[in-house]
Amino acid sequence: MTLTRHLPVATCIGCGARSHEGQCDDGCTDLPLDLVDVDDLVAIATRAEALEDRVATLRETVCALADDAPTDWTALKERARAAVQIAVPEAPEPDVIEGWGCPQCGRVDAPQPCLGICVRRPGLVADVAEYREYAEHAQRMAEIDRTLMAFAHVVAGVRPRPGREQQTLESLRSRARELLEQTAGVG
Repeated sequence: MTLTRHLPVATCIGCGARSHEGQCDDGCTDLPLDLVDVDDLVAIATRAEALEDRVATLRETVCALADDAPTDWTALKERARAAVQIAVPEAPEPDVIEGWGCPQCGRVDAPQPCLGICVRRPGLVADVAEYREYAEHAQRMAEIDRTLMAFAHVVAGVRPRPGREQQTLESLRSRARELLEQTAGVG
């Protein structure tokens, strides 16, 4: 079963059991569910978005270097340093909630061994498939990010030897063009 929306559930503060009431007129069809808290879904979506932003900024820096226009070393190094400084949150480690549910009425039952502290608080859950989609996208972006970040670190720290500025520039431009080809259409 795949949820098509985020479901409000009652969550026990003791054991973590989750439930959402529902009842079909002609009887429910119970199917296995794998769920995650919506907070974990928001965290991985935020990571994916931050990676997209940093990769876009890194690509702009690489494009500026790959261009044949005259290069201002100081500005280019500052641009690379700024791109490297863009913060990206760590990936969450979600707990997958296993349970049963009905796709028609939205009933969810994810019991846990009771600790005798049955106080239920409202919460939201989402299908783990939605989380995995964001996680896969974040992983693809992280791979591109690693490659571009390594190059940005080189650009930010490069100091051409006197008289070799043009040779250094051409070498960096060549690598920038390779990276643009390598990462084109990915992400």
